[in-house]
Amino acid sequence: MPFADLSDDGRQWHRDFADAIASRDAARYVSFMHDDCAVQINNNMPVYSKFAIERAFVAYVKSFRSLSYEILNIAGTDRSSAVEALFTYNCNDGAVEVVQHAYFCERDEAGLLTSVRLYGDNTRVLKPFMAAND
Repeated sequence: MPFADLSDDGRQWHRDFADAIASRDAARYVSFMHDDCAVQINNNMPVYSKFAIERAFVAYVKSFRSLSYEILNIAGTDRSSAVEALFTYNCNDGAVEVVQHAYFCERDEAGLLTSVRLYGDNTRVLKPFMAAND
């Protein structure tokens, strides 16, 4: 697993962040974020602020029963990095979906996320959520 110019702490930070996503614990997830963080998924409008991001995360995790991940590659530095990962979703209907994601992170000097841009096709996983909100 190549990690470019990341320090050992930077590598651990990425594992901890992915663990927070997989834990489905919204408070743990947003603890990685600056108050003014922006999260943008694909070409959707960004979500701004920890409060709004936490609400979106709570809705997101209701779309599946569990999640595991495998980090394939990380390029960049401790402050600015790009990550490729496979997320394996155990869906509410019993299906298992593997989705390849690429995400780009910017962190401030304290190590908190200031922005995240995520690309991945979660359509199958989120379809029940999207249908319920049409």
